[in-house]
Order: sequence, then structure tokens, then C-alpha cells
Amino acid sequence: METKDKSYADHPITTDAVLPLQLMLEHNQLNKAPEIEFTNIIRNLNERENEENELSNARNFGKLNKLRESVENDARKNVEAKMKEEIKNNIVEKNNGETLDENELEIW
Repeated sequence: METKDKSYADHPITTDAVLPLQLMLEHNQLNKAPEIEFTNIIRNLNERENEENELSNARNFGKLNKLRESVENDARKNVEAKMKEEIKNNIVEKNNGETLDENELEIW
């Protein structure tokens, strides 16, 4: 292959083929760079939002546990008070209407 530019003739064809491919690849990466950057930003925002949601869920779970414990304690106190009142009424009935003082009730 005869060319006017001898330096071009000295290069093997593979070297000549690689350069345009490299340029195309770099150009393609530059074109995709904003897309990739945007995707990374969205991914980071989503990860941060997920972390915030997990923290919020943990806080809410803690609040729900405290609320559940409070409701259980109130229910337990109400049941105990009702049972105590029922026991008192049963004892009064058995004692022919005589009332009991608190000390006698505590024994039962």
C-alpha cells in the first residue's frame, strides 16, 4: 500500500482501528456521564430517604411500644380495681351487709 504520508504507512492497521474505537468509547462515556451522575444522585437520595424512613419507623415502633405498655398497665389496673370491688361486694354479701375496712379487704 503506497501512500504519500510514509508515517501513516508505518502503522499497522490494528493501531489505526483502535484509536477511533477509543475516541468513540470516550465520546459515548462523556454523553452518558450526566445520565450516570443523575442516576447516582437519585440512588443516593433514595438510600438517604430509606435510612430516614428506617429511623422514623424505629422511633414510631418505640412510641408504639410505650403506648402499648401504657394501655396494658391501665387495663391491668382497671381489672385489678374491678376484681377488688367485686371481692369486696361478695364479702359484704356473705357478712350479711356488714362493710369491711381497707385493712380487712387487703387480707383477701
